Amino acid sequence: MGLYQLPLTLVLLLSLLGAVSSSREIPGLFGASVYLSGDVTVTENHQIEWNMGTTLLARHIPGNAPAYYSKCSGRCELFPNATLRMDRLVTTDDGGYSVSVKLDNTLYQVTVQLKVYRQLSAPSLTISVNNRPVAGSNISLQCNIGGQVVHTYYFFQNNKYVSCDLPHITCNQSSPLLSFQPITESDSGNYTCGIDNPVSINISAPLSVNVAVRVSQVTLKNNASSPVLAEKDSVSLSCSALGTDLSYNWSLDGRFLTPNPRYHFINNNSTLVISPVSRSDQGYFVCTVYNYLNSMTSNPLNLTWYPEGSLECSAAKLDQNLQLSCSWPGGYPSADIHMRYYNLSERGQDQLTTILPMRLGEQLSCTGAQWGSIRTCALDIDAPQSAGFINNSVIEGILGGTIILSLSLSRSSSKSSLSSTESILPAKFSWRWVTNSSILLPVDNMKVISNDFESYLIVSSLTKELGGQFICTAENILGSTDFNFVLNVIAEEGSPSCDALSPGAIAGIVIGAACFVMFVVVTIILIHKKTSSDTNGKGREENDPGFFPNLSPINIPRVDSFTGKNIQNKSDDEERAYEDIKVIPRPVCDHTDLPSDDKERAYEVPSIPPNIYKNLLKQRP
Repeated sequence: MGLYQLPLTLVLLLSLLGAVSSSREIPGLFGASVYLSGDVTVTENHQIEWNMGTTLLARHIPGNAPAYYSKCSGRCELFPNATLRMDRLVTTDDGGYSVSVKLDNTLYQVTVQLKVYRQLSAPSLTISVNNRPVAGSNISLQCNIGGQVVHTYYFFQNNKYVSCDLPHITCNQSSPLLSFQPITESDSGNYTCGIDNPVSINISAPLSVNVAVRVSQVTLKNNASSPVLAEKDSVSLSCSALGTDLSYNWSLDGRFLTPNPRYHFINNNSTLVISPVSRSDQGYFVCTVYNYLNSMTSNPLNLTWYPEGSLECSAAKLDQNLQLSCSWPGGYPSADIHMRYYNLSERGQDQLTTILPMRLGEQLSCTGAQWGSIRTCALDIDAPQSAGFINNSVIEGILGGTIILSLSLSRSSSKSSLSSTESILPAKFSWRWVTNSSILLPVDNMKVISNDFESYLIVSSLTKELGGQFICTAENILGSTDFNFVLNVIAEEGSPSCDALSPGAIAGIVIGAACFVMFVVVTIILIHKKTSSDTNGKGREENDPGFFPNLSPINIPRVDSFTGKNIQNKSDDEERAYEDIKVIPRPVCDHTDLPSDDKERAYEVPSIPPNIYKNLLKQRP
């Protein structure tokens, strides 16, 4: 490597050195030339002499050519300014040199020191351990120079100068050692060392230092902050740790995870995605992180999921006793259950069941809690009731028309509630028509439509003979209750007489009545899904959307019985007219004397009043 052809790295090193000392020592490169100067002022009349000690090397007498002696013979040149150039330097050229300038009787003498240096060859960099260095241990790097004369040492990490001011590093520019006390993971990298003397610099080949770090701070986290839905939702478990060359193992309740299509490992096995979560995932997940130095396990972590379905209050009759139950099973961890009934208060998990002597008129109240989520339900323990119903109320129907008798079960308005959410026991309904003897309905032109909490009797083609007492019996597991209706069939005031009906009118009556009954039956079946009828009553929780009926508007066309026009958007007064349970149809007669429009209206089938639709909608799921 030539003195004037240095690579970029060495130029960078020179910039770190600063200015070379301007002492009276003059460095020389072995085998090269050097210029010795005494920094004196001379004229052409001065006599100049160079000596090494007492040995004359060169002399210039004014008017004569310079003369060379001893080791200067054949390899020196003396310039008029008193500078002496010496070629092909060897180590024996080291020593003191003096220049004397004389004019008349005046003599001026200057002494300089010549130091001959060899050009530096590249050093080698070694580490003090044979194995891979481990974080926390004391390690040293050494810059080996052989027999060379070096003035300064420098160390670089990834081509950046290493400062000796760092607290865990010991080094100085006159020492070939770089010591780490202790070495850390951040000390990993490629290291080089540089050396210099007054005439050359050089740098070592890179040495890779890869610091191994023990496993520590292993942590397992779940991306779900609240319970999930089992068999539906997915979760991601992330295992984090400090250390190098990490590997991961996973276990559930102390057993290594076996291959499972629901388990997906990503990020070098540091993340476990479970999709979907299953109830078989119950237990504690642990990840173990290891490398060749040590291993460490994480904190245990268990998944959580919500209980199955909704909190349920239920009751069943056992001889003269009553079996009460509060149930919200399937959660992990298990839901906490609180049951209250009369003077009973019990607590448990998942499900509570108790058997007590039957006591009507009370309420079963259940509360379930899991992970801050609270559910409540309540169930009236009583025979069927209908708040506000008045037995033997007289309902008037128009001769030839249709009427609907309806019964909706509800809780007694006199009962106090322990819960804002309440339910009643489901019931079965039967209707009787009381004449000389009770007739179990339906028959002929009488149709019955029922669900667990409502029942409707539709009587069409009203005649005087169809009037009288109707009894609806509602029965649940705790008893039965009769609800009495009195139907009075009257003729519409001011309506034309129907003494004589033509065959066409009779046909119209039959067809109209049949079509109306079919329309009512199909409409109610399509709108309502009958809830299951069971011997055990069940209440629904307050968060169950099926508990509170959705009374959003339904686009059901309604036709005015008198005009035949659609009355979907009626005024308030007109709307209230349809709130009356009594349906007043036009009489079904064949009157040739009526105008054509009146004849058409005479055969119209009346629409179902809006309030009947609303009652039907209450049990919509």
